[in-house]
Formats: sequence, C-alpha cells, structure tokens
Amino acid sequence: MKKLFILLALSSTLLNAQHVLTERLQNELNSLERLDDKISIRIEMLNKVDAFELHKEFIRLETPINERAIQTVVSLQQKAKST
Repeated sequence: MKKLFILLALSSTLLNAQHVLTERLQNELNSLERLDDKISIRIEMLNKVDAFELHKEFIRLETPINERAIQTVVSLQQKAKST
C-alpha cells in the first residue's frame, strides 16, 4: 500500500513537471526497471538569488567575509519566503 501511494504521488508530480524535465532525465525515468531504483538529478530553480552578482557587489563594496556570509544567508531566506 505504501509503495502504491508513493507511486501515485511521484507520478502526479512528474506529470505536472514534465514541461521542465530535460530529455535526458525523462529518458532515465522511462527506463527505470524498478520503482525503487535511484538516479541522480540536479534541481535548478528559475527564480533564484544571483550569487555571481551578489559576489561582484561584495567585491565592489569590499564587504568583510563574515558580513558576506550573513548577507548571503539573508538573501537566500528572503528569496525562499517570497517564492
């Protein structure tokens, strides 16, 4: 019963996300022989903190390292709350 629930939940999620899956990942999913097989994936968010721009700003302002860490965490937390 637990496996059936997981299969239904996973199927629903994958059907809703198919428009953003790469062809390679879709092929991997289609070729799975068992439901508990594992594959590695990378999830990339469309709405994210631009770490490169943040870094450039830190360099321009000569932000101390410890303050950079704090500002980075705050930026990530704000993005998480707003999305």
